[in-house]
Amino acid sequence: RIYLLALYASVALISCTTKEQKLASALEPFDRFITGKEVLDSIPDSMASRFVSFAAEFPANEKSPNYLFAAAALFEKQGKTYRAAQTFESFLTRYPKEPRTEKAYIGAAHNYELSGNFDKSRELYEQFLKTYPQSPMVQSVKDNLPLIGKSPEELLEMIRKKAAADSLKPAVPAQP
Repeated sequence: RIYLLALYASVALISCTTKEQKLASALEPFDRFITGKEVLDSIPDSMASRFVSFAAEFPANEKSPNYLFAAAALFEKQGKTYRAAQTFESFLTRYPKEPRTEKAYIGAAHNYELSGNFDKSRELYEQFLKTYPQSPMVQSVKDNLPLIGKSPEELLEMIRKKAAADSLKPAVPAQP
């Protein structure tokens, strides 16, 4: 009985590994394209869902962070902003120590903003500011935060008020 149980466990373990290896080898032709901008130009859009599935099923696989990040970029390219935001956020949750988490924060926040989920966008931008206070993106994020969710009319009014306030400031005398 113990022998049969050990045999069953071995077969189950081998079949899991085989399935992971089979899926990984099917995705392997795209591995060289998943770093950098090439992901947007060289991978068919249909691969995004396959990348997400692989990363969900095999989160510990060394390729899963790359596949999940590539999927988010592909969803963004396709204009699927909410799906891109969710996928970037999933990347943040699953792989918080990955070097691309800074980009994933920006990607998730930006895509939530584009999809109209302004509260979630603000939340992620604020988390980004707390997590990466030395990032070169900090000033841009700080500048963008008050603009999230504003209508064109509200933005125009903000510009007018700033211009009026700036015109009331005394001119700085030229230094001799």
